[in-house]
Amino acid sequence: MSDDDILERLTNSQRLVTVMLQISAEDSSARVGAWNLRDIAAHLAATERECYEPRIRAIASGENPSFDIYTNDDTDFSGIQLENALDEWSASTSGPWTATVAP
Repeated sequence: MSDDDILERLTNSQRLVTVMLQISAEDSSARVGAWNLRDIAAHLAATERECYEPRIRAIASGENPSFDIYTNDDTDFSGIQLENALDEWSASTSGPWTATVAP
């Protein structure tokens, strides 16, 4: 599988999750454990921004970093709207840094 195939699959899976969250947004009972759909979307966006992007940048720049365990389980996402979180998540995976790590 080529790098382009992998990126396409990742992009398609992100689109699928986004649509599923948007479709289910009206259902106030839609939860995964203690997290509602907004929390899930905000968690995905925060993880990209705070965990994956810095790690990918460090590795791509030739560093040999070591990383602590990342968690944002205790983060309060109550002030974040679902659509805003989904927009941030989408932007984080298509931002200019992705071009710097592509072959």
